[in-house]
Amino acid sequence: MMGGALSAPTMLGVLNGCTPSMEPNWMPNFFTKEQAVTIMEVAETIIPKTDTPGAKDIGVPQFIEEMVGTIYSLEDRTKFMKGFEAFEMECDEKMGDPFAYLEENKKLSFLMQKNRELEKLRGVDFRREKAEKPFFWMLKELTLVGYFTSEVGATQILQHKYVPTKWEGCIPLADAGEGKTWSM
Repeated sequence: MMGGALSAPTMLGVLNGCTPSMEPNWMPNFFTKEQAVTIMEVAETIIPKTDTPGAKDIGVPQFIEEMVGTIYSLEDRTKFMKGFEAFEMECDEKMGDPFAYLEENKKLSFLMQKNRELEKLRGVDFRREKAEKPFFWMLKELTLVGYFTSEVGATQILQHKYVPTKWEGCIPLADAGEGKTWSM
């Protein structure tokens, strides 16, 4: 997993037991209130509430704050915050407002544009090339890891059984119990 699928700080956080919490009145400790609102809106735009809870519902923004504020090294935290500032400036310039104040369709449009930029980097080994991951890459990674390591993500979205009843080696995903990917 450390070979590039997830960043080392993210894996460290998961291994240290960082999981989203569903505190109803979250007050950010590391982010400012404005930054926290932006993080919440980005996470919810990436994983919106549908017939399953969205990122905000299960505490993904709190998870992101815990990861950045306590797990990330000072160097990684500084990179994240500089990227966050650049993200907000770019959004304001291109869309006319900070991300949190955009209409839903503009939020989605901006994030789809950022995602297209990431598509161009598919297959890049950032460690080998000594290149930095873009901010949106880090934020998207934290959002997805936070969501899918939560109880909701692991049990309602992914397939989860404490002990699988039998081992079946190479079978199609559709035949692997409910057709869902297994959770960790």
